[in-house]
Amino acid sequence: MWTVWIGLSAYSLYLAATSPYPVRVGTLTGSSLMITTSVVATFIMSYIKVCIAILFREQGKSALVWLGGITQLGAFLGSVLGYILVNVGNVFEAGQETC
Repeated sequence: MWTVWIGLSAYSLYLAATSPYPVRVGTLTGSSLMITTSVVATFIMSYIKVCIAILFREQGKSALVWLGGITQLGAFLGSVLGYILVNVGNVFEAGQETC
């Protein structure tokens, strides 16, 4: 299941990299594929997170507290990294106007 998620996530990153003109843009097939990929990848990751939480629950309440704390720390560090890349490092640039 983990490998399927990696493949779907890689496809999502490819779509983001080729934005605003990804493969099959503006077609029913392309739109359906993009939406399905996003929904299935989100479902798989949520399922994996629940499985990990169940394993931690068997270890006791303290383990769940640590899991929650580490999860929040990861979210915080990811947002700080994103802020630095966008606002300080100017790694990303504005896309072309399509309208």
